[in-house]
Amino acid sequence: MPSTYLRRAVAAGAVLAAVGALSAATVSTASAAGDDSRALVCQRGYVCLTEYGNPVVIMLPEGEARTFTPAKTILEVSNSTTVSYCIDANPNTGVAPGKILTARQTVDRIYPVPAGAACPL
Repeated sequence: MPSTYLRRAVAAGAVLAAVGALSAATVSTASAAGDDSRALVCQRGYVCLTEYGNPVVIMLPEGEARTFTPAKTILEVSNSTTVSYCIDANPNTGVAPGKILTARQTVDRIYPVPAGAACPL
């Protein structure tokens, strides 16, 4: 029968291994997002929006558009797609593939940039 000391050592080792794995995942995510440790983790192939005062992340599949009625106050937009997106907000803006936009703004609509076009200002 293992001693209490041995059981605690095994349990501590398991906790350290889990923390180490989580830290490694966090570091790789942060560096992929431009070393911004606050960056939203967004699954590849999606545009993710963080709404002010709401912990639920809005996820749009690549190529999809979304209109918000009423408009939503968004804190961050993370574009993990291969397509640029336009954001109808105050002010209007856009977010390129692989980029993160961190700004509190009221968003009416987000949509993929049509081929050969630019986002309206």
